[in-house]
Amino acid sequence: MRSVVVPDDHTFPFVIKLCSDFNEVKKGLEVHGLLIKLEFDYDVFVNNRLMLFYGSFGDLVGARKVFDEMLERDLVSWNSVIRVFSDSKCHFEAIGMFRKIVLLSEFKPNVVSVVSVLPVYAVLEDGIVHVLESFKFMVSEGWKVNWTTISSLLPVLVELGKISKGREVHGFCLRRDSKCDVFVANALIDMYAKLERSAEASAVFHKMGLRNVVSWNTMVASSAQNRLELEVIRLVREMQSCGKTPTSVTLTNVLPASAQIGCLRSGKEIHAMSVINGSANDLFVSNANLYVRKMWLSKSCTKCV
Repeated sequence: MRSVVVPDDHTFPFVIKLCSDFNEVKKGLEVHGLLIKLEFDYDVFVNNRLMLFYGSFGDLVGARKVFDEMLERDLVSWNSVIRVFSDSKCHFEAIGMFRKIVLLSEFKPNVVSVVSVLPVYAVLEDGIVHVLESFKFMVSEGWKVNWTTISSLLPVLVELGKISKGREVHGFCLRRDSKCDVFVANALIDMYAKLERSAEASAVFHKMGLRNVVSWNTMVASSAQNRLELEVIRLVREMQSCGKTPTSVTLTNVLPASAQIGCLRSGKEIHAMSVINGSANDLFVSNANLYVRKMWLSKSCTKCV
């Protein structure tokens, strides 16, 4: 600071972030005082970083003061204050800020806004009501809900165990576009699987126009979770025939499934596959292999007796 080089609006956000990362509260307050002295407290980028700095050590009054005194705000400003309240468990303040941003004409909330506020809804007693109210509110205000927002919403519904509300969101997706985005479809499969609706998970999977490796792994995991061992093996074989290479996630699910039904041949094929593609040394795959060997040994001993 004593050199000829004068800090600018690029320097301060970087320094403030360092103070947050290393929990240097005193230094951060000194930097705030300096930027006021140098008249950088009007800068939107500096203030956005300042809000996160105050939020990092729980000073919500300081963070809100910075926000309220800003002469200019951008979308990052709103997202920052929502994140500060969300991280500090100030649920209704975060929701209030989110609703204000939806009503603004200058800009609309983006996926960062939504992802910041969703955890708040998840912990509220009537969380599901608030989630869907805000979702409908955004749509009614003309905000075009994108696929990323929907794929972020579905895990919250899983956590709350609300299958009927998940179906409502699924219906919204179908009304918007008969073929969902691949990430939304993957999230739907995961939701139905975790809520023990394997038939609905399968229906989403088979209607997908485009499937990636995550789609296959999600469906394999869904079948394994619902004890559909033969379906697990069939899916892995179909996955290979479609030119997709099974990953360690695939193998971790299919190896125990082979052992459960005593399918030695399939188990050996899959084990060989894991050796060929280099997954055999993966910790989870190795554990699955150990489980399989123990299961087969147990069944062999039973037959001998």
